[in-house]
Amino acid sequence: MGGRVIFVDTWKVVRSFKEHTGTVVSLALASNDEFLVTGSGEFVVMVWDLSTGELAVRLAGLMAPVSCITMTSNDAFVAVACEDETLRVFGTVSGQELHELSGHDGKVVAMVAAHDDCQLFAATVAKIYIFDIHNGKLLDILNCVNVQPVTSLKITSDNYFLLSACGDRIDIWNIQNQNREISATNDDQGVVTGICMSRDEKTAACATSYGVVALWDLDICQCICTVRNHLF
Repeated sequence: MGGRVIFVDTWKVVRSFKEHTGTVVSLALASNDEFLVTGSGEFVVMVWDLSTGELAVRLAGLMAPVSCITMTSNDAFVAVACEDETLRVFGTVSGQELHELSGHDGKVVAMVAAHDDCQLFAATVAKIYIFDIHNGKLLDILNCVNVQPVTSLKITSDNYFLLSACGDRIDIWNIQNQNREISATNDDQGVVTGICMSRDEKTAACATSYGVVALWDLDICQCICTVRNHLF
């Protein structure tokens, strides 16, 4: 078991990583494209050098399978959430654990780091916890309407808005004042399973459990297009 890097232009595998003995459940790519971080079910997170394919750092000390990982935009820190509900921050280069975050309730299932590399957003069931990455302190909690796991988090490059998917709802939060700006519901479209934003951050696409992909205009928060029949 392991991971692979595929060249998109040709769809050929250009690099394989085979050190993992368990299922790889989460990936994070460094902003400079030099490193790939992989988290797996055998209690291990590995940092790979993409140019050589060699293992650069192994993040050890985990006591349970990994549930999700994320990196800061400056590639300095890796946040690791595990099935035992622990949440830790490691140094990417050193591989050393810097601190364990506490104050959240339940297993973290989605994460994203602010682009200023100061805040970490970690989501569980119906809650999004905001931590200070540097000192590990819990800063605030955002409460979602649906009492379901948050499946996806995205943040704008100016650190003003956070998008979250929870059940059949997409919320847009004003991070500066921790208020929900807009909430939209995918009526009869199923649970939202993922969100991605365009580079100009004017549109967002979301996928649902019913095989629907919806395109949203973020300026007016309206669905402008849907694609169906993504069921296999």
